[in-house]
This record gives sequence, structure tokens and C-alpha cells, in this order.
Amino acid sequence: MKYILSILTIAGCLTAHAQTDIDAYRFSTPMSVGTARSAAIGNATTGIGGDISTLNSNPAGLAQISISEFSISGGFNVTGSKNNYLGIQTDAQKSAFQLNNLGLVYVPKKKFTKIKNISIAASYNRTASFSYQINAGGVNNNSSYSDIYAEQLNNDGNDSTSAMTNYPFGASLAFESGLIGRTSDNFFYSILDLPISQRYQINRKGNMNDFSMGTGISFNDQWMVGLSIGIPSINYEEEFYVRETDDANVNPDFIYWDKTDKYRTEGTGINAKFGILYLPSPSVRIGASFTTPTRYSMKDLYLTAFRADYETYTMDNFNSPAEGYFNYKMKTPLKFNAGASYVNPDFGFVSIEYEYTDPSKTKYIFADNEYNLNDFESNLNEGIASKYKAIHTMRVGVEGKIAQHFRGRAGFQYRTSGFANQEAVSDFAKNTVMAFSGGFGYRGKSFYTDLAYVHTLSDEYIIPYTVSLAESPVLSSKYNRSNFLLTVGFKF
Repeated sequence: MKYILSILTIAGCLTAHAQTDIDAYRFSTPMSVGTARSAAIGNATTGIGGDISTLNSNPAGLAQISISEFSISGGFNVTGSKNNYLGIQTDAQKSAFQLNNLGLVYVPKKKFTKIKNISIAASYNRTASFSYQINAGGVNNNSSYSDIYAEQLNNDGNDSTSAMTNYPFGASLAFESGLIGRTSDNFFYSILDLPISQRYQINRKGNMNDFSMGTGISFNDQWMVGLSIGIPSINYEEEFYVRETDDANVNPDFIYWDKTDKYRTEGTGINAKFGILYLPSPSVRIGASFTTPTRYSMKDLYLTAFRADYETYTMDNFNSPAEGYFNYKMKTPLKFNAGASYVNPDFGFVSIEYEYTDPSKTKYIFADNEYNLNDFESNLNEGIASKYKAIHTMRVGVEGKIAQHFRGRAGFQYRTSGFANQEAVSDFAKNTVMAFSGGFGYRGKSFYTDLAYVHTLSDEYIIPYTVSLAESPVLSSKYNRSNFLLTVGFKF
């Protein structure tokens, strides 16, 4: 049977599959990659300009480009994770090719009386890559994942009829399979005795992209301004697999049960960026930019496949998995950047940058949906506001002249944790992000090419489920990503 969301099941579907505070955090805090040059200097471009990637950071920097150019940037990344669940360590790895940036800058040759230079640009830019895999497992002596279904059925006051039909993405499948039992006085319980062996696999893929058009204008040797309009897009997929097995042989007739949730979200938004770049002297540049909040139109699609295997029979819904979809809006917060640089034409430059954004301001908007979800929307947004706080990002980049046409580069980025109550999770993850980068490039009269390497370190903690009568298990994952980037550009 295919399930299209109904008023009886929508809240449970949303809770289980999408519109979570984690999604709000993920989509409001991307870390842009850009061209190989900008990546090599830690994306500290707000106060330096001169690169097509400034269209996505500080469009005023486009005015530093004086010759029309076209560039394309691609790369290869390898992502690894080291995971800990119930004291058991596991590793996973995933790799992917990607197009990071495609840009065109047009500089009119016509001279203007009151404008020194004007640059008009359009670009596609990869702002986030979600390629990541987690494998984890262990023996749980305190609870079973199936306990969440029994608690849900008890808390909602179900009888056997409603338990069979009202939760097509979870509890109803567990009840139908016999994994959840019921007493004569309508009390639901998990049939599984402990300990139980648990295994999880989380496979993520997708990206966030931004198509922007803008202009940078210099009025004189000191002041530059810029404006761009961006159309960001989200394409995210996640497959969450859980399996519980009776390796201790404490459950007669039961062998294992498993469930796969496949979730895909797509969205398109719009925002605007305003920027300035000021040169108080030929060697000093100071820049700042402001990105408006982004309002997305989103669509989620999801599917659940469930199986329970006993010695005497097997129940599964693989031939007709539960499916659903949901349309809604999401608004991510504003962003502010400020940067400064010191430039010496004979040696190179040093650039520093600060970025501010606050994921706690992310909002879900369900008002345009056909269902009355005011309470669900309010509770979800209140949870986001209380769980997260402002994020501060520092970037430092340097570029040095190696030979007449060759440059060497290095950079560093550090992003603070966005969790409001860091003490509650500090035993599992710091939730900070660090990125180390480096590279070199060739700059000729009509052609240039750049290479870069970026190594990113982060971590996260995942609570697979929560039940009231036992401590929630925690999956801790240490994340590392190696990005190799190449940019090729032509001036004309």
C-alpha cells in the first residue's frame, strides 16, 4: 500500500522522517568550497576580492576583476568517519566527484565618466556537500529501538485497530509484525528481552548549490560596492538503517528485525547579498557583506521498508513499502561577513575574515499546507530556538609569490559550535569545524590554473531513539574530509 499523508499520520511522519531541528541546522550552516584559489586561502575572500567566488561572499570584490574571464572548478573528495556506539569503535569511508564552481565575469571595455570599473558576473557554486557514511553497532543492555513504538502507542491511547493503521511508517508495522505485543487491558509492550544487538548504517548524499548573478562597481581607487541575487538549492538524501538481532538467544523464536527509512528533500530559495570594499591605502583592503535570510520552498519524499524475521515466519512490506511526501517552507537566517587584508604586489597578501550566522533563527512554515499544523510548527520552531545559538567563523588566508607567474597559498577556518547547551554534549562531540588548506597556482596573461587541498575535521553526536524508562544511547561520529580541487580559467 502507498500512503499519502493523512491528518491521522502526518505528525508521526514528520517527526520520523523530516522537518527536524537537525535539518534546520544542516541547511542553515553550509561551508562553501568555491574555486581552488578561494578554497586554498580558507575562503577568506571578503576583504580581498579579485576572484569569481566573491560573488558568493562579498560581491563588491568583483570590482577588483578588470578583465573578462571564464572559469570552471571541479574536485574529488574522500570522507571518512570514526564511530563509537556503546563502546564499540567502527570506521566508514565514502568518496565522490563534484563540480564546485562555474563562473563568468564580463568587464565592459567602455569607459564611464563616474565609474572606474564595473564587473558583471554569474556563477554556479557548490556551497555544501553531504556525502557521508556512518556504520555503528553494539550490544544494548538497557533498551530496544522497538520500545519507542510501544511508548508511542501507549501515550496516544490506541486500541488494536488504531495501532494497526495510524502509524504506517513505524509503530503500525511493528505491531502488525508481532514485534509489539498488547495485553488484555490495552497496554502495548516490546516482546524483546535484553540484551539486544543493535546495528545502524546512515548513508547521506546530496549537496547545496547556489546560482548567483551580480555586479561589482568601483567609483574610484578607494570605494567599491556590490550586489548579487542568489538562487540557492538543496538536494539531500539520507538512508537510515536499523537492525536488532537476538545474538544472546534470549528471545525464543525471534531472529532479527530491521527497518530502512529513505528520505529525500528538495528545495529552492532566493536571497540577496550586499557588499562594500574600502581601500584606505594601496596595500590595505577592508570589506563587509550582508546576506539576507533565505526563504525556501521545500518538498520531502520518504519511504519505509520493514521486516521482522522469526523462526516460524517472516513479515515484511518490501513489495509495498510505506511512502509519503510533504510540501512546506523554510527560512534560514541572515549572514554577516567582515574581512581585511594586507596586499604587497611584490610578495602577495594576508587576509582575515569573520562570519556570523545564527541557526536558532531558522523557521519552518507550514501555514500554506492543507493541514492544520500550527501546534507542530510552533513546537518545532521553539525547539530550534532553544537548542541552537549563534555560530562564529574565523578564516585566515595567505598567498605568496613563488616566481613571476606562480603563487603558493595556505588557509585555515574555524567554526564554533552551534549548540546552546554545549556542556550536555561535550562528552560526545565538540561540534566545531576546522579546515586546513593549501595550494598553488599559475597566473598568465590569458590563462590561469589553480590546485588546492582542503582537509576538514568535525564531529557530531546522534541519538538514534529516546525512551522514557532508559537512558538514550548515543552514537558519536568523528568526521574528516579531504577535498582535492582544480580550477581552470581563461581571460578575454
